[in-house]
Amino acid sequence: MAGKGRRSKTSKQSGKRNLIKNLVLVLVVMAVVFGVGLSVAASSYQNRYIFAPGTTLDGQNIGGMTVDEAKKAIDERHKSDAVNKKIDLEFDGTLTELDQSALGIKYDTASMLAQIMEDDKAKNSFLDNVAKVLGLSGKPSYETKPIYDKEHLITVLKSALSEKEKPATDAKAVMDEKTGEFKYIEGESGITADVESIVDAVLNYVKKGETATVQVATQVQAPSITVEDIKQNIALVSEYTTNLTDETNRNTNIKLICDAVDGYTIAPGATLSLNELVGQRTTEKGYVMAAAILDGKVEDDLGGGICQLAGTLYNAALMADMEIVERVKHTYPADYLPVGLDASLNWNNQDLKIKNVSDYPILIDSNMDLTEHTLTVKLYGQPIADNIKIEINPEVIKELKPQGEKIITTKDLAPGVRQVVDEASPGYEVVVYRKYYMNNEEIKSEEISHDTYGAKDATVKVGVSGATVK
Repeated sequence: MAGKGRRSKTSKQSGKRNLIKNLVLVLVVMAVVFGVGLSVAASSYQNRYIFAPGTTLDGQNIGGMTVDEAKKAIDERHKSDAVNKKIDLEFDGTLTELDQSALGIKYDTASMLAQIMEDDKAKNSFLDNVAKVLGLSGKPSYETKPIYDKEHLITVLKSALSEKEKPATDAKAVMDEKTGEFKYIEGESGITADVESIVDAVLNYVKKGETATVQVATQVQAPSITVEDIKQNIALVSEYTTNLTDETNRNTNIKLICDAVDGYTIAPGATLSLNELVGQRTTEKGYVMAAAILDGKVEDDLGGGICQLAGTLYNAALMADMEIVERVKHTYPADYLPVGLDASLNWNNQDLKIKNVSDYPILIDSNMDLTEHTLTVKLYGQPIADNIKIEINPEVIKELKPQGEKIITTKDLAPGVRQVVDEASPGYEVVVYRKYYMNNEEIKSEEISHDTYGAKDATVKVGVSGATVK
């Protein structure tokens, strides 16, 4: 038969392909095995590597040690130094001791040991090895570079020195209670620490693992506001007056908070919290029980009436172009202020906070006149430009009518007799705007608040033969 004993062309090609596949497979396996072998060899080499005699890292002799032994020894030394070695910061004649562990400095010991090994392999010629055996190659010395966050380090150093620094005090004006005139007090220069200039010195001692004293340079800080500055920038900026009642207890409380606020100075950029300034109202401070609006009800409360000072100050602050950081309205409108312009005060959850956004201090002058039955708050500070005028405009959007009466039956009245205990009053939705005028033309208007005050139903007692409440 023709072709007998001869392989077909297709069979030959198939055999070649299989041969190539097998060769490729063998090469891949060899590459993997060789790679693993290299990795194992490298790992084995590192585990068996012994550092040359006399080799030091960060002052620690690691000669004769394996890599793991050297790393453990260096890490333990760094840890011990960080806890036991101190840095004394000498500033303005006093010492501040600082634990090095607080500096947040770390070391990459493993990388440095690997570098030493690389350097040693590079010096592996015949002559190098002879020099090593004969001890003629010298004692290699290395230092691990510290890893640190400079900003964090500066923050730690500043914090350690903060109590030693003396901030500058600005000049201020104080009003004489008798004459009503200002007295001026000069500011004082301060002393601050030049921390950035000692960072390198601190790092140097830390690297050496030494206890050391670092001299901290001082910087004189001049007052930012002088007496002359204040004299040129203090004038009556705004004032607001509200009418008092004849209620003795209420006026007692108002007088106490009025005195606490009087003469207080709000620094440029600072925020006054009325609660923080006055503190909690207590009997020890002289506060007494008086009528106040609590959770929508008029009840006697310790310190009742102090909201009148808060509201009066609030309006003066609006007129002085101050920023209102926090203000809380009453449940019902206050009868001593236009609707929408009140400010409630409660120790637990209601505060008045006003911010001085001008470049100079604002001084508060608060005064009660029991003869005239008035409470007046005046604010002195940087004058508003002559051609600028500020107006506060409350605009009532909607009036809410009372829904009925709350009837209280009583045996104290003849059956059918009515006695109004609390008059009904309407509620309001009101928006308050602060408007700015230049040469009598409005140039700006900003919404200060948008409040809704609920209507109050009348409370009426009705005489009956048996007392019940409905």
